[in-house]
Amino acid sequence: YGAGYIPEESCWLAHGNMKHLTPKQVQSWREHFDPSSYLATQYGKTLFAAATQDGYFPLRAFMKTYQNAKCEKALCLTPNRTHYLDEACQADVVKWFDWALKSGPALPTLRLTQAAGKLKITAGGPKPVTEVSLFTADGTDYEKATWKGTAIEGKDGSWATEAPKAGTPYFLTARDDTGALIAAEVHLPAAKTAK
Repeated sequence: YGAGYIPEESCWLAHGNMKHLTPKQVQSWREHFDPSSYLATQYGKTLFAAATQDGYFPLRAFMKTYQNAKCEKALCLTPNRTHYLDEACQADVVKWFDWALKSGPALPTLRLTQAAGKLKITAGGPKPVTEVSLFTADGTDYEKATWKGTAIEGKDGSWATEAPKAGTPYFLTARDDTGALIAAEVHLPAAKTAK
């Protein structure tokens, strides 16, 4: 529950001590203290949990941290929250611990392909996947947008839906019949929208 790349995008750039550091001090801080400096040597199973509007650890920096981690990992996103995980996400965290520490059932997996304006998803795991959902933001400034989740119709381990409009932030989730959830295929605009 946090992110690296703090010198690139975080609340501490404008409101914390980072704004008082020289470029050389920022580089030293990044090398010694920023979590991104340790991602290549992180080996344990890791759950990355975040909220879509977290002002402390913005989603773009959080996702960059997740994508660059070399460990066995899972992702849990709570839509329409700031620096807080709702009860549903807290239950997903418990399921992850069952898997990671108690050798419980493996979490579901999800793969996405895009063709002809459609999202085609395959999802599976040791337990049947019972739901795949698409979460979209109602604006490109995803930190201020409202995220809406829609269950996607599926059959025989495959789901398909219309692709969101170009530039629309979105992510997909898959849930199995034990209730275990993973988020995957997070798509954000290429650059943070100016405020």
